Amino acid sequence: MPRPVRNVLLVEDQEATVGTWHADIQEFNVEEGRPFEIRLHVATHFEGARELVRDQHIDAAIVDLRVPDHAGGPPSQQAGNDTLKSLLETMPGPIAVFSGLPGEANEIVADTPIKVCPKEAGRQYEILDWLCDHADLMSALTEALRDIRRETSRVFVSLIWRRWERVQQQHLDGEVLRQIVRRQIAAHIAEQLSVNSAPAYHAYEFYWDPPLRGRLHTGDLLSLNDQVFVILTPQCDMVREYPDQILLAQCDLIPRWPEMRVEERTRYARQNLAQSAHFLPPCGVRGPWIVNFKFLRTLGGADAEAIVRSRFASITPQFMPHLTQRFSAFIGRVGQPELDTVTLAPPPPAGPAAPAALR
Repeated sequence: MPRPVRNVLLVEDQEATVGTWHADIQEFNVEEGRPFEIRLHVATHFEGARELVRDQHIDAAIVDLRVPDHAGGPPSQQAGNDTLKSLLETMPGPIAVFSGLPGEANEIVADTPIKVCPKEAGRQYEILDWLCDHADLMSALTEALRDIRRETSRVFVSLIWRRWERVQQQHLDGEVLRQIVRRQIAAHIAEQLSVNSAPAYHAYEFYWDPPLRGRLHTGDLLSLNDQVFVILTPQCDMVREYPDQILLAQCDLIPRWPEMRVEERTRYARQNLAQSAHFLPPCGVRGPWIVNFKFLRTLGGADAEAIVRSRFASITPQFMPHLTQRFSAFIGRVGQPELDTVTLAPPPPAGPAAPAALR
């Protein structure tokens, strides 16, 4: 069976270095045991890199930090970092920095898994080995993008196209209409892939990690004084202005989780718990937790912006309703007052039977 081919973008303006990469990749492609072959695409400046990513499917990228902004321009640190930023925004795949001045990499690199490697003899193989470590990731991304494109086509033909013709007649602003269609396609694809997906959800699908929203929202996880809390304040009270008090529930770590049998973990995962508790799966190296509705606290809404940095994840929309519904059931339960059965008056004795004429 032939190995898959991965398109790798090299952003490098030095001809000798480009020649070395071509030679090393030619050798790489004939080595047995490599999980894929590499097709190299070379851009000698920032504009060329943007054009290649726009016109080609790129699986991974290797970037020098000192490249020109455009053809014939002087190499600059800014152009290299602009290339990195553009790739992070437009190309889903592993990115490596291969530079004589790796310290010039923008601070955005620190918040990403980008590999930074000094431009030294022989270090190309280190990057090639690193790309092989991400072979499964690149394969998964390729398949995911193919599935999304196929679902986009199906949704467009069966749903969007006909409705677009009707909605256009309402003379909506073109940009507004494009955003509506984009959102509708994304929602349909997410629902379709969720409904028809064979595997159960993985724990990491439970969270946005890191969070996507700038503001605090319902379902955000906060780490405050070494204790984890989840926000329970209803979403409608969090969108525009924070309320005077934000409601939090304490999240207690589950002991012995690594040693638990599958049956025990399943009991937690299926929420077979007391009404006062809700299971949250692991989030990276943290957790898992039991949300304890019996331990609630509040934070002043005026302090919300200051504690945003204590937020480390957010529960995703498909799992959020289960938490709020369970909390609602807990907080809305009604306990009937106890009746003293000893002092309850006995029922009155049965009287004589009524005459047949009155029955």
